[in-house]
Amino acid sequence: MNTGNVQREDLGESQASSLNEEVAGSPIQSETQSSRPEVGNVDGNAASRAKLGGDTEFLDSQGAGIGIPVGTPPSEDFVRFTRDVHRIVRDLITPSQRIFFIDFLATTGVAYVATAVYMIANPWGLMQFAAWFISAAALYRASVFIHELEHCSVGSFRTFKYIWNVFFGIPCCMPSFLYDNHVAHHSRNTYGTNGDSEYLSLAHQPRALRALFFASIGLVNPILGPLRFLLATPLALLSSRLNRRVWVRRSSLYMLNPQYRRTFDASAQSITRWTSEIACSVWAWMWVVLIWNEAVPLAVVGKYYFLFASWMVVNQLRTLTAHRYERRGDPSTYGEQFLDSNTFHRGYWAELWAPMSLRYHALHHLIPNLPYHAMGTAHRRLLQCLPADSLYHRTLRPGFLAALRDAFFGAGIPDGKLDSRRSS
Repeated sequence: MNTGNVQREDLGESQASSLNEEVAGSPIQSETQSSRPEVGNVDGNAASRAKLGGDTEFLDSQGAGIGIPVGTPPSEDFVRFTRDVHRIVRDLITPSQRIFFIDFLATTGVAYVATAVYMIANPWGLMQFAAWFISAAALYRASVFIHELEHCSVGSFRTFKYIWNVFFGIPCCMPSFLYDNHVAHHSRNTYGTNGDSEYLSLAHQPRALRALFFASIGLVNPILGPLRFLLATPLALLSSRLNRRVWVRRSSLYMLNPQYRRTFDASAQSITRWTSEIACSVWAWMWVVLIWNEAVPLAVVGKYYFLFASWMVVNQLRTLTAHRYERRGDPSTYGEQFLDSNTFHRGYWAELWAPMSLRYHALHHLIPNLPYHAMGTAHRRLLQCLPADSLYHRTLRPGFLAALRDAFFGAGIPDGKLDSRRSS
């Protein structure tokens, strides 16, 4: 077996290419074939497991244990580990359009029905509280489909993307074009750098203030979204210079990184962008007219704000737990990217704060095209098939609150110490 050449049937083409480049420059490339464990043996031998994680210390710059490896696993070992994972879950890679459509339409239907009940129910009553909770959870879940869309084949999911925009993206002023730059969050050249809009480095002080500021953005997001299309879209239509500024600075759905600037490329002038842009602007201005003419009472506006702010704050907090955020702005290998990500495998309630398998974020960064409906099965297989000291087990976190505490205060616990036998 040639471990220096990753087959395309195992990995995505771009990731396989990058991994092969890493292996080509690795000193392990010169090792003899006899010193390498067979990939067919998932457990590998003791030497292989030592390379996969045993030689990495979990220290920060001051020497305090925070669960982040100082070094990176040898490139070839990470390739071997990735091959093992792909072989275990390769039959789960193909997404089911049927599941996507049924799930999204059912989720959106529940969200809108619950929203209607929330609006007309007696204030502060049990019915209103129940409707608010169901509506917020369903709206949150429906919004996460935008993440799945970025990892699906453009051709086969074009219809689904159109339906998502019509039934959710445009009415909620978060069309899919705002998230088309998500690929940078998976690139080894941009992940954790200023070219990644979805990464907030917490390695710099003041850590707690940076995390608190990001979490509080959820309180203003319900206003910033419509405001962006109310004001920025007309300006973009009036001037090419303003259009470029709007695209570069105000056209990214997640802006964890204040230094990020979106590249003005062909997608900025696409029909899809302008159709969604104008539709959202018209929708937002329609609401302004209705409110101005008192057709929509301010009390209703307040209810909508509270509804959207509730799940958007939860999403901000969830995002703070998705990664360790210990990168300092330099490009990273896929191994570093993977070990900087978290896995939450305990408790069914995780599907509320991390819907659609966002709880398995490390697995998602390892296999970005693995569909959400297969994540749970893939996770359970990996826990069963990989050794307890594997790289995958090192991404396990004890729970949401513990990870949130680490995001604010950096008081993490070493990985590999968790009881990985329990999963849900």
